[in-house]
Amino acid sequence: MSLPFVPRNVKTKSKVKKPPVIAHNAEPGPSRLPPPKPDEKPALDEKPRLSEEDYTTLVTLALSDYALFSDPDLRRKIDQSVEKFISLPRLLKSHDLPETPVAKALRAHASDTLEVRMVLSAPVWSSWNAHGTSKDSHMFDVRRKIPPSSSFSREGWKQRTIYIENIPVQYISIHGIFHLIHTLIAGCSTPNPTSDRVQGISFLSHHLDKPGDAPKPKSFALVTLLNLEDVRLLLNDWPWERTDTSRTSPTPEHEAAVKFGLRALQKERWDQLKEEYLAYRGELVEQMAAHQNNAPRPASIPKRGRSRSPPPQDNALSHDSPFPPDCLIFVKHVHSQTNKTTLRSLFSQAGSEIDYVDFNKGMDTCHLRLATPLDARKLNTWFSERRLTQDAGLDGTGVEGGKTPIEMELVQGRQEELYWEKVPAKVRFQAVEKALGSGGAEQKQKKRQRTR
Repeated sequence: MSLPFVPRNVKTKSKVKKPPVIAHNAEPGPSRLPPPKPDEKPALDEKPRLSEEDYTTLVTLALSDYALFSDPDLRRKIDQSVEKFISLPRLLKSHDLPETPVAKALRAHASDTLEVRMVLSAPVWSSWNAHGTSKDSHMFDVRRKIPPSSSFSREGWKQRTIYIENIPVQYISIHGIFHLIHTLIAGCSTPNPTSDRVQGISFLSHHLDKPGDAPKPKSFALVTLLNLEDVRLLLNDWPWERTDTSRTSPTPEHEAAVKFGLRALQKERWDQLKEEYLAYRGELVEQMAAHQNNAPRPASIPKRGRSRSPPPQDNALSHDSPFPPDCLIFVKHVHSQTNKTTLRSLFSQAGSEIDYVDFNKGMDTCHLRLATPLDARKLNTWFSERRLTQDAGLDGTGVEGGKTPIEMELVQGRQEELYWEKVPAKVRFQAVEKALGSGGAEQKQKKRQRTR
């Protein structure tokens, strides 16, 4: 028996949109926005957008008289150009800024002091991305309309450099400090008041920064001015030891400087205080090291059934040793601005195998971990015979006859144990294995001689 054929209805009914129902008795009120989604967060890592005046400030400082004096590479590149132009990316390499907005800002705000030209060259296909847009790749050149002045010497620029501290947080940037200092010295009547009264602004590097890293903006910086009158004004108005805190604030910049406690100091005096601080810190480090070395060792009660193992000796080095003995050297009188790479090159002259250089920038001492006790004795003997001095931070060879020659001391006893206790266990194990591997051939040779 066959069932009757029933056709399917393939036509869907059209949905009719109903008009919204409006309540006639509803009272008018302010509209309310829907609450934000929980996954929508403000972008906190976005860089603040710079204005055209900020762009102009950065380029003006990069081409100032002081910048050309203190950067021989920049001065040489400009001298090599017949028309004295320099590429805009060369000036902005430390700021990572696009060329086109900067060139537009210079033409609008610095046309009387700087000249900008567009570079016509073949396109560089490597600068195009997948979306078909091109990144800036040397599109503009810039040069000064007024030749730089060479009337100032190194000592003259040093007299015009000051150290400022407690900068208001809203002005902690190159362009922010430029605006702040210009406002603070606006009342000083100089013989030729110009817009280039601030010649240079530089942040100071931290002693933990790696070599080559750009210093991060902080609340203190070095500022170089053009006129000595401006230097005296800042030193008088914002002294290092300020007693009068109830001063008038004619501008918001003055008000912020008073609030945060801005103060200024001559750079020469700041260098003296820095040397005193480094010397005092070195004395404290030596006192702490001597105290740890002379501290009495706490008595410990051995556990029942276990005998306390004696401290490892050179002839008793095994895979179970907690550290390689007689492989640690304490070094004094290295340059405080040196780095680990330079120290490794300096100490490798003795022919010893250096496992690790334990050094913190800003200190004049360090520890050296040698591969074997033989390497440690060889290094100590080599430097005690030559009495070398590290003349500069990047001096990797040393000079003889200096005032404070490098001194070395083989670390042993309790002081050696305290040092290795702070080293991770994995590193200590690797050091022991390296010492055993380096001296393995000698130990095997001695063992063969005994068996014969």
